[in-house]
Amino acid sequence: MVASRHILWFLLAVQGLFLLQGCGGDDDDDDKKKGAETTAEAAVATTVAPTTPAPTPAPTAPTPAPTPYPTMASDECLTAYAAVMESFSTGCFASQSDGPPDCETECVAFNTWDKSCPDETFDGAGLTNCDCGDNCPEEDNAPCPAEYESTMTKESLRGNFAQMCNKCAQNWQAIGATCGNADADTCAAFTTFKAECSAEDFAALGMKNCDCGDSCPEEDNAPCPVEETAVTYDMVPDMVAGCNGGTAC
Repeated sequence: MVASRHILWFLLAVQGLFLLQGCGGDDDDDDKKKGAETTAEAAVATTVAPTTPAPTPAPTAPTPAPTPYPTMASDECLTAYAAVMESFSTGCFASQSDGPPDCETECVAFNTWDKSCPDETFDGAGLTNCDCGDNCPEEDNAPCPAEYESTMTKESLRGNFAQMCNKCAQNWQAIGATCGNADADTCAAFTTFKAECSAEDFAALGMKNCDCGDSCPEEDNAPCPVEETAVTYDMVPDMVAGCNGGTAC
């Protein structure tokens, strides 16, 4: 009899398990559960926040164009030219310091004048150079001997002032100072040259090569006996290699 009670309890427990798992559940309960799930899904769908659109970036302001230099008329060109030359005479040329004069301030004024005074306007003024060297007259304000007189142009002026005002000339001389010097760093000088000298500024030097070979005159500063060729910016690396014992930088 005791065994029968245990079997009956076991059968009731198993039947209850089936009931808990829904095997014998009511259809009404299923409908209620489905309705609750549908309502919950609708609630979730209703409460989802809408996607916020990305803000439109503010338009970038255009880069302002560089301030143009004023264009001078003929009289203004000549007046400004005289003022610039006077600034060199009373400024850096008058200093008594050792070494080349520091004409940075005067060069800024010269370059500003150069860009403001059109070449054709200055060239049309008819100014002349007197390239007499040691043969210049001893008297003050004496006329220049005709054979030494030449037309002054903006191009010739840029060449004359390049040694002081053009970074290319200064850095080119620095490279030259390293040639044949085992203790100097030619490539370091060339790196500085490239950083501070543009192709346009180098062309303004008007450098020429005298490829005279064995026929070059022995005298210093003698005229080249053959037709000279222009030295271009693209030729510089090979020339520096020659200065550096044949090793390219």
